[in-house]
Amino acid sequence: MPHPNQRKRNIIISLILLLILLMVLAWVIWFQPQDQKTFSDNNRQPIQQSQILTSAPVDQVVAYFLTTDKKNLVPLTFKINATQEAAWVAVEKILAGAPNEFVVSPIPEGTKLLDLYSAEETIYVNLNEAVLNITDTNQAKAVMDTLAATIQKIAKQPIKLLVNGELLQDLGGVDVSKPYSVDVINYYGKNANKTDECRATIYFSDKMAMYLVPVTLPVNENIKALSTIKALVSGPPKESGLSGTVWSGTKVRGVEIVGDVMVINLSKEALNYGGGSAFEMAFVNSLYYTATALEGINSIELIFDGEPVSLLPEGTEVSGTIIISTPLNAIN
Repeated sequence: MPHPNQRKRNIIISLILLLILLMVLAWVIWFQPQDQKTFSDNNRQPIQQSQILTSAPVDQVVAYFLTTDKKNLVPLTFKINATQEAAWVAVEKILAGAPNEFVVSPIPEGTKLLDLYSAEETIYVNLNEAVLNITDTNQAKAVMDTLAATIQKIAKQPIKLLVNGELLQDLGGVDVSKPYSVDVINYYGKNANKTDECRATIYFSDKMAMYLVPVTLPVNENIKALSTIKALVSGPPKESGLSGTVWSGTKVRGVEIVGDVMVINLSKEALNYGGGSAFEMAFVNSLYYTATALEGINSIELIFDGEPVSLLPEGTEVSGTIIISTPLNAIN
């Protein structure tokens, strides 16, 4: 039979080993790598998290704001220092507020980004309590739309909102308990939930001719390219508050796809604006971005009543293939 002192030593050794084991487990849980952290809410087991990183460093990000009438989302492109944490930087751009008087941000002043990570195919956005200073449901929806559209541009996943680490269920009357996504930008069709509808992204101008604004409209699937350009030439929906970029009375003579080039044949009424550098830039850029939003199109050619034109009234060269290298709505 073991001596009492021996039993006492055995118990002490066992307790020490147990304490060491608990300390090792605690270290593994609390000091694991950044992309392996865990968290749990009140109703579930811990879930794994990971950082949101691009595959390679990027030097620009797109962040969404609102037109000044708050009717439409506007993508602005910001030049940044090269980083793989593009999603974090893009969200910070929104939280910093509108970069000028031509757009507005719905995010309440003082809102700070505390954490941003991916878990179970959802992006979790952890903000401070300032985001709760919402005045109405329209602002709340705009907050969620700008955040979701910006993050989905990079991560392609829906978002969930946290405030100081706690999952949010409601924001200003908007249910945010489930993953939130923006499936289409500025939809002006009749049925946003109709998943089999053929749609195109068409770029119109804001009222001040400062930025192009993407609008999603239904188009004819059988003649998608032609239908898309006709929708652009017809002008924006009245309720959108946007402006057309093609001169009134212009007709679409035809659209031809040659490889990855869309050849757009417009009537000469398209040149009747007679001048104005802002309008001319919006005219060319809207045609380019609308065309290249279609799969397989990387450039355009413009002809007028079947004939090429070298220069537009304000001097923009449009002979041959047009490729625009400047990012959409670039902020310098």
